[in-house]
Amino acid sequence: MKVIKGKFWRWILFLSFLLGAGNVCVALLPQGRIVGSSSVFPFSAVVVQNLFYIHSKQVPVVEKTGSGAGIKLFCGGASLQHPGGVNSSRPMSDKEALLCKSHGVGDILEVKLGYGGIILAVIPKIEASPQVIASLTLHEIFLALSKEVYLEGRWVPNPYTHWSQINPELPNREILFFGPPSTSGMRDALKEIIFEPDCGGKKETLCGQFREDGRYIEMAENTKLIIQKLHTNPQAIGILGYPFLEENKDVLAAIKIDGIRPSLATIRSTKYRLARPLYFYVKGSMLEKNQSLADYTESLVSEEMWHEDGLMSEKGLIVPSLERRRGFRDKIMATIPKFIS
Repeated sequence: MKVIKGKFWRWILFLSFLLGAGNVCVALLPQGRIVGSSSVFPFSAVVVQNLFYIHSKQVPVVEKTGSGAGIKLFCGGASLQHPGGVNSSRPMSDKEALLCKSHGVGDILEVKLGYGGIILAVIPKIEASPQVIASLTLHEIFLALSKEVYLEGRWVPNPYTHWSQINPELPNREILFFGPPSTSGMRDALKEIIFEPDCGGKKETLCGQFREDGRYIEMAENTKLIIQKLHTNPQAIGILGYPFLEENKDVLAAIKIDGIRPSLATIRSTKYRLARPLYFYVKGSMLEKNQSLADYTESLVSEEMWHEDGLMSEKGLIVPSLERRRGFRDKIMATIPKFIS
C-alpha cells in the first residue's frame, strides 16, 4: 500500500481528522474512516493525536454521528467507500449484525473499551442558589423524563413540569433537559439504566419513551452547543458524557446520583449508577486495505492507551480488567499481522 509522506500531507490528514471531512479525504488519500458515538470520540481523539504527533503516522478521520447512525453507515458495505470502524456507547444489536451481514460485512471484530459515566450537567452559578439540585435518584430522573408515569393505578401522560411536583424537597425549578437524540447510544443506555426498572417491560404503555412535550429537547451530539444552551437556559440540565465534565470544569457542575458524585473512582467502582459500556467495532478485512486504520486499531489496544494509567484512562475511560483487555488485544493482534507486513 502506498503511503503518502511529507509534513504537508501529514497536516492535511490531521486537519481532516479535526474537521471530520471523511467523505472528501477517503477519495483523495488512503485514509481510514471511523464513525459513531460522541461519548467515545474523546478517547479516539487521544489515540489519533498520539499517532500523529508522537509516532508520525497517518491517522483516520473520526466523525461524531451517534452510535445508531454510525453503525448503520458501518454496515453499509465492505468497500473503502464505507467506514472501517465504528465507536458505540452500546453493544451492536442482533438486528444491526444482520444488517451488516446482508451487505457483506461479516468479519467484525469487537472491542469492549470499558465504561463511561453519564452526567447531568448544570451551570455552577445556579447550583449556588436556592434553586440548587444537589442530588437526584434514578426514580426521580425517570419521573422527569418519561413520556408516561404511573399515577392512581394507571399510566398517564407525564404531568410534571417542576421538580418540586416530583419531590417536595426538591426546588420549585422547571424541568428542562437538553439530551442526546434517538440515534445516540447514550440515550439507549439511559433507557436501560433509568427507564427499565420503572417500566418493568410494560410494552402496552408509552413507558420507556422520552417525553415529547418540550421538557426534553434533543440536541445534536455537540458539547459546545449544549453548554451554550445551558447558559441561555440556566435552570436546564444537560445530559453529557463524563469526559466533557472533566474538560469543562470551569463552566459545568454535575448533579449527584443517589448522593454519589461522578468521578473516575465512583464510576470504576460502580457506586455511581449512571455508567454504560463503550465499544469499538472494526472490519477485519478493512485492516488489509488501510494502513491508518490498522495502526489506529493496534494503538487503541496498546498498553500506552488502554491501561489503568494509560492515556485513555486519563481522559476518563474506565478500562476493563487486565484479563479482559488481554483477550481483546490477542484477538486484534492475531488479525492485524495477517494483513499488515
